Amino acid sequence: GKVDPLIGLKENVLIGKLIPAGTGMKRYRSVKLNTDAEPEEEIALEDDDEILLSGDDDMAEEAPEVFDIDDSEE
Repeated sequence: GKVDPLIGLKENVLIGKLIPAGTGMKRYRSVKLNTDAEPEEEIALEDDDEILLSGDDDMAEEAPEVFDIDDSEE
């Protein structure tokens, strides 16, 4: 049969017992994260865009009136 070394699995995982722990694997300890990424430029909004986003638009169309039509009155 094949051999599975179960690298990275601890005894509690194998028996299904949960503990509050991280992986602790040596290969992940040396990983460097790129946290020095440049922030994206802010997008300049025009006056119309700001009005639309604020919801205070007088030019917004109102929804048409909705009528209930009962099919039984035919």
